Amino acid sequence: MLGQAWTRSVADVLIGPGAHDSLTDCAHVVRARARLGLVAGRDANDDTVAVLLDEQQRSGEIGRRGQDRAAVIDQTTAFVAALGALWVGGVNTTAAESLLLPLAKAATWLDRHLDEHAAPASLAAAADALRSAADMAGDLDQPDLGADLARRAQRRGDAAPRTRRRWAGRSEVDPVDLLGLGGALGVWANGDGRPSVGWSARFVTSVLDGVLATRPDGLAVWGDWTDAEAGRTLDVANIPTRFGRAGVAVRWHGSRPAVLFEVSPWPGRTVAVPLWSAPMLDPSWTARDARGETLLAEPAPLRGRRGVKARREGDAGDRPGEAPGDGAAARDAAAGAGSDSPDDALGGSFS
Repeated sequence: MLGQAWTRSVADVLIGPGAHDSLTDCAHVVRARARLGLVAGRDANDDTVAVLLDEQQRSGEIGRRGQDRAAVIDQTTAFVAALGALWVGGVNTTAAESLLLPLAKAATWLDRHLDEHAAPASLAAAADALRSAADMAGDLDQPDLGADLARRAQRRGDAAPRTRRRWAGRSEVDPVDLLGLGGALGVWANGDGRPSVGWSARFVTSVLDGVLATRPDGLAVWGDWTDAEAGRTLDVANIPTRFGRAGVAVRWHGSRPAVLFEVSPWPGRTVAVPLWSAPMLDPSWTARDARGETLLAEPAPLRGRRGVKARREGDAGDRPGEAPGDGAAARDAAAGAGSDSPDDALGGSFS
C-alpha cells in the first residue's frame, strides 16, 4: 500500500501554495515538483517560479522590504535550492540558462550574509543549495561560476554540523477543508499548528533524497537505510536526477544486499556517467556505469546477525514512531513503485 503521508504530501504539492504560504514554502513546492519529474523537458515558467523571481531584489536576495534577515536568508536558501532542483528535474537547457543570472545573484548574496545570522542547520541547507547551484552552472558550460559556487558550498559544508540528517517535520494534523486553509491537505503542521504545504514539499524531497541522493559526481543509493530495514526491498524508477532519469532496486541474499541500477540521460545534455555509491549499505562500493548490478558486502550493523528475512512494502518494520506504510512504505512508493505506466511522473517499477 502507498504510505498515507506520502500520498497526501504529493497531492498537497500538486495543489500548490495558497495566498497565506510564505516565499520559503513556495520555493520548497518548486523543488518538490522538480524532484517528482513534473518539469522534465519544460521551460519551468509556472506561476510559483514567477512569484519567486518577482520577489528577487537587485542585490540578489529573495524578500520584501522590512523582513527579518533570518527569514530572508531562509527564503534565499530555498530559492537557490529550488532553481538547482529544476535542473535536476530535467528542465530544458534554454530555460536553465535563463535562470543562471538570478541563481548566481542569489547564491552570492546568500554566501555573503550567512555568517552573522545563520544557525548550524541553515549552514547545512545553504551548503546543499550552493552545491546544487554549482552543479547546474558547471553542467551549463559555466566552469568559473561552477567552481566559485563549489568553493562557497565547500566552505559552508565544512562549517555545518556533521550529523546524519533525519526527517524533521512537525507533528501531523487532521485533514482540513481545502478551501478554508489555502489548499493544504493537513499532513504536516507549521510552527503555529496550521497545515503547511511547505512541510509537505519538504517531506516529498526528503523521501526522494533518502532513496536516491545526488552527489557532486554521482548518485547515492538508499542513504537513509538503517539496520531496522534489513531485508526490506526497494524498487523505484524514473527518479529525476542531474544525470537523467534513474532507477534502483535492492534485493537481499541473506544478510547481503544486491543493488541493480540504471540511468537514462536527459535528451540534449552532455553530463558524465554518474558514480554510484551506497554509503549506508556498503561504504566500500562504487561503480561508474549507466547500468549494472552487484552484490554488496554485508552491512556492518548486520555482521553476526542470523536470519535476515526479505521484507516487502507493508511489512512490519517501519521506523519507530511511523505507522505501517508511512515510513519505509512511503520510501518504496516514492517513485510510484508498481505503476503500470513508465511515463507516469512518479515513475514505475524498476527491473
